[in-house]
Amino acid sequence: MKCQITLISLIILVLSVVIQPVSAMPIPEDKQLYMRAQKEVKAGQFEFAFMRYNELLRGYPNSEYRNAALFGVAEYYFNTNNYKEAASNFEAYINQNTDFKKKLFAYGFLLKMAQNQNDQASQDKIIENILSLRQMGFVFDTSKEYHFYTALDHHLKAIFTINKIVFYKNDQPFVEVSYE
Repeated sequence: MKCQITLISLIILVLSVVIQPVSAMPIPEDKQLYMRAQKEVKAGQFEFAFMRYNELLRGYPNSEYRNAALFGVAEYYFNTNNYKEAASNFEAYINQNTDFKKKLFAYGFLLKMAQNQNDQASQDKIIENILSLRQMGFVFDTSKEYHFYTALDHHLKAIFTINKIVFYKNDQPFVEVSYE
């Protein structure tokens, strides 16, 4: 009897260690950084969120949160008018993504920066890249909308029509591309 109780106790102990509740499992550090950054964004503490995203990018290059962090860092630089760093990060974001929509919105920011700097050569190149995405992206009758939510909690929208693309940031026109 005593042996049976000991065996049952041992089985219960082993099972309690092996089968842990999900809440008891540790959260990976990259996810913790990303969640902290998101909490800081919601609190309007963009500098702290920026630091967390940078820490995530440096410490976890293969993280599933890398794309969001990279866009967040690029957008932060854009918002602080550090266009050189913003462009570098948006270009890195474009280069590591194959998704049409992800590239589209990064190009929208690059175009806005080129316009703000009156850099016509860069504008022409970026517009060419956007239009090449448009040709690969879809076929439509009158218009097509794409939406994207950034790591800094902005709602981006691009509306394609027959002759132009209008980018919106938080429902305000942001940048426009006209074409024939």
